[in-house]
Amino acid sequence: MKAEKHPTHDIIEAQFELLDELGRGGTSTVYRAKERETGDIMAVKIIIADDEDADHMRLRERFIEEARVHARLQHPNTISVYAYDGHGNTFFIAMEYVDATPLIDIIEKEAPLEPERVVHIARQICGSLTEAHSNGIIHRDMKPENVLITNVDGDENYVKIIDFGLAKKVGTNKHLTQAGVAVGSPTFMAPEQVELRKDLDERVDIYALGALIYGALSGRAPFDTGSAIDRMIDKTEKPPPTMSEKVPGIVLPDGLEKIVMRCIARDRDERYPSMEALDRVLAAWQGDPMTAEALETEIAPLPGQKRISRGTKLVLLSLTMAIVSLMATSILIAISAIAFLLISA
Repeated sequence: MKAEKHPTHDIIEAQFELLDELGRGGTSTVYRAKERETGDIMAVKIIIADDEDADHMRLRERFIEEARVHARLQHPNTISVYAYDGHGNTFFIAMEYVDATPLIDIIEKEAPLEPERVVHIARQICGSLTEAHSNGIIHRDMKPENVLITNVDGDENYVKIIDFGLAKKVGTNKHLTQAGVAVGSPTFMAPEQVELRKDLDERVDIYALGALIYGALSGRAPFDTGSAIDRMIDKTEKPPPTMSEKVPGIVLPDGLEKIVMRCIARDRDERYPSMEALDRVLAAWQGDPMTAEALETEIAPLPGQKRISRGTKLVLLSLTMAIVSLMATSILIAISAIAFLLISA
């Protein structure tokens, strides 16, 4: 599609020649463009805010923060950001351009995908997000639409992650999205995102990646019936169904379903503690499914968030009952003593 001319593009077009439109959503449009000085082909994302919009400054803050966050990331499976700027009510980000297909298109046309192909894609996503997480950045909107598949050096399933527009810096109070609104895509949002918890961490991305793998392998989402609100409520109240339950007759390699189901556990403490840990398990599965199962037992929950074993629960319950019993006995003795004193008086 030929790029439409807009008066506010003049400043940007002094630096870039807008060749054609790649896509649009909300207030932003993405173009394939040529940098005038170097001749390099890039993807340029432009946002034009309404001058009368009360959230004009907030929109600018979010857009510039998206660029700053993204520009710090250098992993080969993450789309590179080359430049960003803002003029008046117009802002842009110049990014690496790749001739690629969104993973969602591949899943919709070809699912279920071969397990080896899915794991190869998933491990590249792990690599990209491991770097982001090490910089304190969580994506919060990891979905097939934000995973581009291209061909690099003969690898026809080479991954490029895009759109850190909903990313959040862990450990800060900076919220660039509207307060009290769930951020993310319903199918891939973790239960704690639906519940609007403020203490989100990297495990929301682990959940999303698990849901992505689930869909690629089965052609279905863990929760895909009812409205978007119904699906979000279901994931906070019900355990996710296995792929074998969702798609009767599906044949999956040993150990892979168990890995996926741990990723999408309703309780985040039951998920993998990090993308790096998930990547190690997937790498072990690629080599030997039995090794992956053995490795599972070595990956504990995050420090300070260990699950209580059934045996420990029984011990604690027994101690609680014993304390209650002692308290009841003491109360009875006290009552008897008081009654005796009253009768004696």
